[in-house]
Amino acid sequence: MLAIEKIHLGELWLNRSATSRILMQIASMNATKELSPQEKRLATLSAKEEKVARAIQMEAEKKLKEIAASLNISEHTLRNHLASIYDKLELKNRLDLYVFCGKYLKTTNPLEHPKRRAGDI
Repeated sequence: MLAIEKIHLGELWLNRSATSRILMQIASMNATKELSPQEKRLATLSAKEEKVARAIQMEAEKKLKEIAASLNISEHTLRNHLASIYDKLELKNRLDLYVFCGKYLKTTNPLEHPKRRAGDI
């Protein structure tokens, strides 16, 4: 009878089982997720290095000089950032960086991802 009275008063009523399921779902969503080794390496990048890595990912067809210009930095500075990125991510070259970023450096907007095939949006 209590449930009917609560609902009649405009309140929400949930049984114990439903409440328990909801709270367990919330707890599992908020649980700290263990980072993969790749995610841990990505976390070591500075904000500028991450910006450079994203530029390499998004502008892979361009020359370093053009990428540097788009970032408003010199080509020399870009090369310094890349050397640091390669070291932190344990990569050898620009191609490795491009592949690594494609797998592990995701954006929240899928439209910002580089297009790999003609059918990609």
